[in-house]
Amino acid sequence: MAAELWMPTVFDLSSGYPFTHDARAISVISGTDAFTTVIDTRDKKRCVVCGERGRSVLEHAHIVPRVEDETWEDLRHHGFIPLLAKSVQHEARNGVLLCKNHHGRFEDHEFYIRWVPEFQIFVLINHSRIEYMERFHGRAVNLDPDDPRTPFHGAFLIQEMRVRGRWPLLRDRQIPLPILWQIWVRHSDVDHSQAHHGDGEDKEDDRMGEGNDSTSDNSAMLSPTPTPQSPSDQPTSHDDPNTSKNFMTFTNPFANSVELDTLKRSFAVQPNWKASVMEGESWEGSAVDNIAKYRRHVPILNEDLNVMGNKE
Repeated sequence: MAAELWMPTVFDLSSGYPFTHDARAISVISGTDAFTTVIDTRDKKRCVVCGERGRSVLEHAHIVPRVEDETWEDLRHHGFIPLLAKSVQHEARNGVLLCKNHHGRFEDHEFYIRWVPEFQIFVLINHSRIEYMERFHGRAVNLDPDDPRTPFHGAFLIQEMRVRGRWPLLRDRQIPLPILWQIWVRHSDVDHSQAHHGDGEDKEDDRMGEGNDSTSDNSAMLSPTPTPQSPSDQPTSHDDPNTSKNFMTFTNPFANSVELDTLKRSFAVQPNWKASVMEGESWEGSAVDNIAKYRRHVPILNEDLNVMGNKE
């Protein structure tokens, strides 16, 4: 029996090239993978609030919801995040690793996380007064301010306003000084200088999850002495009559233009802001052109240079 003769045929290209891929779909998948990978490594595969770990219990939370493109653009326009930040969905600095429990409470606006420039830390405030969250109130969460991938400070500030909006009749809360780390954080966890150099693997035993108070004596105590800053850089919480050497109170920053401006100035000099500028800009021009580009995206540099010029 003679073999059948096979003749190649031409593809029907009337509806387009048959082997193309959806470029947008590939981009979304790639961006999502990068979002989760960066957060896993940065946050050491643990909930930054309670220390819980395990792929089945952890979730990659968006600080500004992934569908709020307009809100993200407003934050860019008003100087709360860099103009060159990635999209609200794919920017890892708009994400944080939380267990399912705290992710749900975060999205239900039970608590907020506030950046404290004096101590260069992020503190959890249980604004809702929900009893379960009291164990975490006033303690620093495990985010490294020196890591260029740390969440944008301004994104947390917007989330704080939503918490305040859900509980409008509740007064501002005090936190005790000195500020302590969350109970699960050991001394080895507090060495944030190495946080963005390793692969994020944990050395603690599996019992270091939420609700284990056995390490309370090992909690690292943050220095009550503010880091050296110029008077203009100091937040105004110390000027609040409810603030003393033993307590600190965070008022609504949007009700105090001076405090809000101080916070925004602090945001713009952090490593995460500078890293976003470096990643998003093209540096193919001359040295003079590149300096001008950098100054354009870090506004506080222009303000400081203007002040120096006026003094001269």
